[in-house]
Amino acid sequence: MIFIDTTFLLALLIKTDSRHENALSISQSIEEKKVIDNTVLNETLNAFSGKGGTIG
Repeated sequence: MIFIDTTFLLALLIKTDSRHENALSISQSIEEKKVIDNTVLNETLNAFSGKGGTIG
């Protein structure tokens, strides 16, 4: 089981993030179950609230 944190999730979701390609590659190579808890989900949603809902 792999725990996904906010920084990784944001890099994965935002195409203009400098770490996006790396996060995408890592995400595709992980075969274990990926877990995101409520705190990470809340932090991720809060990060987008200041962007007017755009993902990049």
